[in-house]
Amino acid sequence: MMNIQSSLILCYWTGSSLYNLYKQPLQLIIMAGIKKGSLVKVVKEKLEGSLEAKASDVRLPSYLFDSKGEIVELNEEYALVQFYVPTPNIWLRLDQLAEAK
Repeated sequence: MMNIQSSLILCYWTGSSLYNLYKQPLQLIIMAGIKKGSLVKVVKEKLEGSLEAKASDVRLPSYLFDSKGEIVELNEEYALVQFYVPTPNIWLRLDQLAEAK
């Protein structure tokens, strides 16, 4: 559990209100590790069967899971990810991403 000091620092860093921090703490903790310019990998288990995957072709391309992408833009719930293949950038939920090692 976060103490109030780390909560306020996290709220300042994400530009979020304290109310939102306690409303969705897991999302903001995930967001704290992922920032603009970070290299990320897509978590296959979280993307398959999601609303985002259902809104698109059911055959997800292999580059999503086999390569790293870079965070180009962030908002409260989603990140715009650019992969280094000639394809458009893609918006993915933050919980569908993990920092690349």
